[in-house]
Amino acid sequence: MERPRRKLTILWPVAICSLLAGCFEINSSADFNEKGEVVTKIELAVSAELLAIAANANAQKGGDSPVDYLDKCGQTTPSSDLPKGVKSVKSSPGQRSGMFTCTIEAVVTDPVAAIASLKEKSPSGPNLTVERISGVDGYRIAGTLIPPKDGPFSSNKPEDQFASSMAIAMFANRFISIEISGLRIENHNGEASPDQTKAVWKIPLLGIIGPGASRPFEIKADVIYAEPWYTKLKRKLFG
Repeated sequence: MERPRRKLTILWPVAICSLLAGCFEINSSADFNEKGEVVTKIELAVSAELLAIAANANAQKGGDSPVDYLDKCGQTTPSSDLPKGVKSVKSSPGQRSGMFTCTIEAVVTDPVAAIASLKEKSPSGPNLTVERISGVDGYRIAGTLIPPKDGPFSSNKPEDQFASSMAIAMFANRFISIEISGLRIENHNGEASPDQTKAVWKIPLLGIIGPGASRPFEIKADVIYAEPWYTKLKRKLFG
């Protein structure tokens, strides 16, 4: 059952950036509806050049390619392997701007149960919490992206300095993009949309896996997914 468990970890960006050293871009979103359900999407984008390098046997660890997930893109996770609170997980391959992509989409009916189930299956998984907010229809989301201690460019050996220079060139101006949307987003540390229905975080990829990366990146947000009609009216009239 190890394969399905590994596939499920790609639901969360923090898991992806620790597994794919050659990933150019990671774009993720979580859209909450008025029932408190959420559709999460994660797009991995890898250049054709890096894909070829990673396919080389010398770039593989333990018999698996760093782009093993892209090779399996298009598969649907069987319902029997889904965590509690998750309705479906599917993926679809694609291409854009000279890069190969894989988009993973998960329909989550109970975010709190889903996170608890994932942590039960993989205690060392993503540092992410989702809690219900007392007194309102909303969730409190908190997550931390921590650079791995043994990242692909963490070596200080002189012979590895060339690899570090290559890393800076390859990953410059590349980001992990995280977007959370709902009826209203409050108490967040991201960049808000004008109507306060969306918060976005853009985290430099070099800050996670680049040479000298050590500072954790925190993501915090309260997502309000529903509210009574009179609250909506009050907000419309008085702001």
